[in-house]
Amino acid sequence: APLPPIIANTIIVPFVLAYVYHLEGGIPYFMLTVGIGEIISCGVLGMLLRTVLQKYRKYIFDVQK
Repeated sequence: APLPPIIANTIIVPFVLAYVYHLEGGIPYFMLTVGIGEIISCGVLGMLLRTVLQKYRKYIFDVQK
């Protein structure tokens, strides 16, 4: 389930951006942008990649079934 890492990154990464890298902007803004990026990259693209790999897994990974 990709949801827990997405939530964890949405909560933790904005604080790193604000306090470690001293970036301009607020924590809620960072949470919004990191959350959207995580949902798109990990959620949508990750599930798309998983679907494609599931379809072709016997050719790519030499799975015996």
